Parts: sequence; C-alpha cells; structure tokens
Amino acid sequence: MKTLIETLDFPSSYNGVFIREKLEKILDELQLDGIVAEWYYTEPIDESKVGKRGWVKKYWGELNLIILPPHETIEENKKKIDQMELLAQKQEAQQRLLENNHSDVDMSEAVSKTSNSKVIPKTKQPLSPESLAEIIDREKLSIRGAAAEIGVSHSTLLRYLKNEMKRYNKASMAKMKAWLEKYTE
Repeated sequence: MKTLIETLDFPSSYNGVFIREKLEKILDELQLDGIVAEWYYTEPIDESKVGKRGWVKKYWGELNLIILPPHETIEENKKKIDQMELLAQKQEAQQRLLENNHSDVDMSEAVSKTSNSKVIPKTKQPLSPESLAEIIDREKLSIRGAAAEIGVSHSTLLRYLKNEMKRYNKASMAKMKAWLEKYTE
C-alpha cells in the first residue's frame, strides 16, 4: 500500500480515511467496469486502528493489496510471454551454434528443433497511425494494453490512431516509434 499511496500523491489536505474511501471506491468502479477482475487486502483491516494518529503510514501503508487483472489481460500477456520464450529459445540456439562453430547449420533448423511455435516474419515500417493499428490488431492488444506497453496514456494513443493530435509530444512519439520497431525488426 505504501508505494500505491505515494504514487497517487493525494493532496496533504486529505485525511487518511478519505484517501482510503476514495481508493477503495475507485477500485470498486474499476472492478464493475471490468478493468480489474478482483481486488482485496491480503489480511483483514483492523478497523480499531483506522483513523488514529499516523495510521496511514504505520498501519495501512504496511498492508498488501492484491489487484487481479481480467482474464483477457492474462491471456494477452501469456501470448507475449510465449513470444519472449521463443526469442529466448532463438538466442539459445544462436549461442549453441556459436559455441559449437556450426556455421553451416541453418538457423531456422536450429530454432525449429527448440520450438514448435511459428516464427512470424516482421518487416520494418515507418511510424504512422495505420502501422501502429496494424501491430495492435496483429498482437490482439487492447488500446489500453498497447498504451501501457508503449508507455503512453491510452488517450494519447487513441488520439494518435484517430489522427486527432494537434501537437506531437516528442517523448510520446519516440516511445511509439521504439515500440513499433520492437514489433517490426
């Protein structure tokens, strides 16, 4: 909880009880909207400690909060983990080839021996709303999921995809370009 409280950076005029109620209300709304599958504290809250002097830092801040993502998000991330495992297998096969000095062995044969997964060929593309949309569709990502992966807000990504940006933020554009290159190398 301590990290979450520090990250949210509530105004100092808010008291701890108000912060707790607001946070729990937001988590409930996220759960109702399907953005969060479930949330709970790892241990029941001792209401006798709530509201006492310093309870936010000394008690509530030390509790652990579990926030579980929806099933769809878990499945999307499993796909990405599978892709990362494939990449690791490729690198392992390359390393073995280098170690064994078998330069005459075709790399695709080495990869096929270590994995049953398909390798999706990637082609380099310039940054454009269409190219980002194509990658998002191909990877079956949601706008929020892609934005989180890119490191920009979902509203920024959505405005870019709809060509509704009045000014381009250099940092956001650099992040989108780097993300696109990751999928088109």
